[in-house]
Amino acid sequence: MTTTPDLTGRTVWVVDTLSRIYQLFHALPEMTSPQGEPVSAVYGFARDLIDIITSRKPDYLFCGMDAAGPTFRHEAFEAYKATRSEMPADLVPQIPLVRRLVQVMRVPLLEQAGFEADDVLATLATRTAAAGGRCILATSDKDARQLLSDQVQLYNLRNGKEFGSDDLLAEWGIAPEQVVDFLSLVGDSVDNVPGVPLIGPKIASQLLQQYGTLDEVLANAGKVAGKKRSHNLQEYADTARASRELVRLHLDMPCEIPWEDGRVAAPPV
Repeated sequence: MTTTPDLTGRTVWVVDTLSRIYQLFHALPEMTSPQGEPVSAVYGFARDLIDIITSRKPDYLFCGMDAAGPTFRHEAFEAYKATRSEMPADLVPQIPLVRRLVQVMRVPLLEQAGFEADDVLATLATRTAAAGGRCILATSDKDARQLLSDQVQLYNLRNGKEFGSDDLLAEWGIAPEQVVDFLSLVGDSVDNVPGVPLIGPKIASQLLQQYGTLDEVLANAGKVAGKKRSHNLQEYADTARASRELVRLHLDMPCEIPWEDGRVAAPPV
C-alpha cells in the first residue's frame, strides 16, 4: 500500500462529490451545453473546485465518490437508503461529465466498491491526521461530524463556513466521539436509519450528556424520564445498536491513496 507522506504543516481537502452535485443541481438554474445537454451541476462543481484551489490553497485535493452497487451497510440492513428517490433525469447525464471534469482538472476521484463517499472522506481524514496534516472535508453530511478533531474540520460549500468540534458542542451539546451514538438514537430519515422512536436531537443530547455512551444509555433505559420514552429505549435497543453500525464510518478502507496525484502545485485552469 502507498505510504502516506509526511503531512506536517500541510492541508488536505476532500470534496463529497455526489452530495455536492445534488445540492448544485437543485440550487442553480437550468443550463445547457451547445449540444443541449444539461450542465448546471457540472458548471457549479467546476466553480467550487476552482474556488477551493485559488482561494483556499490546499496542498492536496481529492474528490470522494459513491461507487456503484451495494455497500456493506446494505448487506447489514437491506432497507438502508431504500427511501431515497431515483436520481433526477437531467442529473444523470451530468455525472460522467463531472468525472471528465475532475480528470481534466487533475483532481483524483476516489471511490471503492462496497463503500460510500463518506468512508472515503473518513479514510483520508484518518490518514492525514496520522501523518501530521490538517484535513478539511467539504461536506454537509452530518455523519462526517464523527470525524471532527483538532486536525479535522468540515466545510460547507453552500455558505463558506467551517464547522469544528466547538460548533458541534454548541449545536448538539456533544463531543465528536459521541456523534455515532447520537445518530444511532435519533436515526436518519434520509438514509433510512431507524434510530429510537421519540428520541429526538434534544433528548439524545441530554441522554449522552448524562450517560456518555449509547451502551450506558441503554443500560439505564429504565431510569429515563417519560414512560413511553423509557419503554422505547428498551424495546428498540437492538435497533439502536444496529443503527450504530450503519452510521459509523470506515476509517481505513483497503485502498491506495494517490498522494502525488492529489498534490496541488498550481491552478490547473
